[in-house]
Amino acid sequence: MLHGALLKTSRNAFALGLCLFTAGASWVGLRPPVQRAELRVPFVENAGQIANPEVAYYASTFHGGVYVDRGGEILYLL
Repeated sequence: MLHGALLKTSRNAFALGLCLFTAGASWVGLRPPVQRAELRVPFVENAGQIANPEVAYYASTFHGGVYVDRGGEILYLL
């Protein structure tokens, strides 16, 4: 008789755990999406600031410089 009561209790505990897990999983799915910051690189047109005339635009970043030549190629210098 004790075995039957224990089995019934463990089934109830399993069912409760499954319900709580399902409720938690559905709550996680309802959270609003995480907002991500936009990173913008302010490019400046080269009007003689850079000695190389092939550089059309450039930008200074925290870790180096980004240069765009007249052919559209991008060069990132660290």
